[in-house]
Amino acid sequence: MLEYINCNLCGSNNFKILFPVDSSTYIGRCKDCGLVFRNPRVLESEILREISLDRIICEHEKKAWFDSKIHLFKSNLKRLERYIPNKGRLLDLGCGYGIFLKMAKDRGWQVEGIEIAQSALRYAQEVLGLKVYGTTLKEVRFPDKYFDVVTLWEVLGQLYDPQGTLKEINRILKPEGLIALRLHNADFHVSLQLLLERLNHPEKKLGLLPTVFHNYNFSPLTIKLMLKEAGFQEIKIYVSEFTKGDPYGSAGIFGDKVMRLIKVILFYLSQIIYYISFKRWIIAPSFLVFARKPKE
Repeated sequence: MLEYINCNLCGSNNFKILFPVDSSTYIGRCKDCGLVFRNPRVLESEILREISLDRIICEHEKKAWFDSKIHLFKSNLKRLERYIPNKGRLLDLGCGYGIFLKMAKDRGWQVEGIEIAQSALRYAQEVLGLKVYGTTLKEVRFPDKYFDVVTLWEVLGQLYDPQGTLKEINRILKPEGLIALRLHNADFHVSLQLLLERLNHPEKKLGLLPTVFHNYNFSPLTIKLMLKEAGFQEIKIYVSEFTKGDPYGSAGIFGDKVMRLIKVILFYLSQIIYYISFKRWIIAPSFLVFARKPKE
């Protein structure tokens, strides 16, 4: 069953279709604030059931969650420790197999996680011995001002109410607590998909999987607006390092080596443009965001 929605950022129903996902759903952009999202979409209850039963597994394969991302987790953890040098309580929302949580725990953090995919949940709990809840953030009902850091690595765009989730995170963070996110860059992915549409989808002939669109894709502008609306400040955005290799088989006939080369070139090009634009332009496929809850 599908549902039609208004913009999660500004509430507008002024929706411009950009391109189809399949015969019944589309990716579009809010004409009022620019947020990119899927509309109509499958009901949240149906998706949660599919994920919990491990019928949606791509994001939970070992090569996607460990082999390709371990360096990202290390880099991101070091970066957030520059914001919060006195290690405290950390929540990872959508923690998968718990690899990032285990890394943070080994560095002295008190960690908890949320993950609804049962195979990943069991691994995090039983193999890594982590405290992970198999339910949604709102259902856990953490106390006010409980965490020093909440992380969401490529998770916010998959949620059904990102604005509500950010407000809930603000509630459970301590004053001056930190939220850290890695997001797919809507500006990059929409531009790439529109180019492929115009070129009559050459990627299909080459076996390429150039991009994935979830419920929401954020640009640096729209995530800033949403974080401010949720009560965050001191918002900093950085070019994200890329995943290693080709964990999702995106390169088609070109293979892993070509994908590695493309990622290296694109990353350094993105960094150059980021710095010569005085940190205003993000052309990379993904970016990092760090923001604080204000003092009381």
